[in-house]
Amino acid sequence: TIVDVHAQFEALPIFPRNYIPEGDVAIEQILTQSAPLMVPVNPNATLKATVLG
Repeated sequence: TIVDVHAQFEALPIFPRNYIPEGDVAIEQILTQSAPLMVPVNPNATLKATVLG
């Protein structure tokens, strides 16, 4: 999921966005974001943890 309100928090491979910053009309910013999914190395493994506190 792309963590950007302009992408509406959707699962997109790449999110392109362009905008003009306030106060500087001579510059247009172009931005692309990506958030690849984490792939577990060993999906059959388990974890047991004790939280001390």
